[in-house]
Amino acid sequence: MTEGKNGEADHAKTYAIVGELVLIASALDYQLAEIMVEVLNMGPSPMIMPVVLTLDAARKVEILKRRAGLITSDDWKKGLIRHVEKVERVFKQRNIACHMPPMLQDGKWTLRPLAAAKLFRSIDLDKKTLEGFKVGDLAEAIALGEVALGEGAKVLENCQRANAELEKRSQPSAGK
Repeated sequence: MTEGKNGEADHAKTYAIVGELVLIASALDYQLAEIMVEVLNMGPSPMIMPVVLTLDAARKVEILKRRAGLITSDDWKKGLIRHVEKVERVFKQRNIACHMPPMLQDGKWTLRPLAAAKLFRSIDLDKKTLEGFKVGDLAEAIALGEVALGEGAKVLENCQRANAELEKRSQPSAGK
């Protein structure tokens, strides 16, 4: 971080990183809902997306991981699992960013837990220190989120094509 006019720490860059991570996580959550609708082949009802979007991202991840086990194509299964695991990692960093305030320590910004349960889990009793999370880790999560958005678009497209083909095959043929 840089110093402001009055010697006060300039939080703008840290907050910009947190904001960008939150926005990417929101985009991934919406994309995850779209993928879930297609993977589970829920159909075109206009009320499906609003209902699926009410699920927590962790539940969507859990459902998609279980459903991936039923996919017969190894490439598609691995692609879905790889995407879901990236989304999971981005959301972990998003939760850290949203629930731990940034604090200046040794001239570097770190995120420190304040809630008692998280505080006790983060204490290193041997070194008598409190584990913090680097703001740079959040920037890495942003890059991972961008990759996950791209991969998710491919997963979504594949699922849509597969569902369109299933729909076409289930239609009675006109010549019979």
